[in-house]
Amino acid sequence: MTKTPHNYGFTDAQNLNLGIRSLGWKLDYKKAVIVTSDGDFYSLVRHLYALDKLEAVLSPSVHCSKLLRKGGKEKIVYMDNLKARLEFIRAK
Repeated sequence: MTKTPHNYGFTDAQNLNLGIRSLGWKLDYKKAVIVTSDGDFYSLVRHLYALDKLEAVLSPSVHCSKLLRKGGKEKIVYMDNLKARLEFIRAK
């Protein structure tokens, strides 16, 4: 029996995938980036971390789930610290 390669995706990724393709870009599924602060994703985060497939967990706030912090370890990035880099500033 031959092994087939696995694809990794994330919840609600279809719209992102279609939007990216419509721009002529190609998604790279080698690493996962999960945007959540919900502990329901703990098992997925822990699994991806163990496989070295987790690039980052982007949490909107430092008030994310303790389980998520435990599973993501040093891969958690708190987005409230990124405001200066991500904030839209209207051109004058």
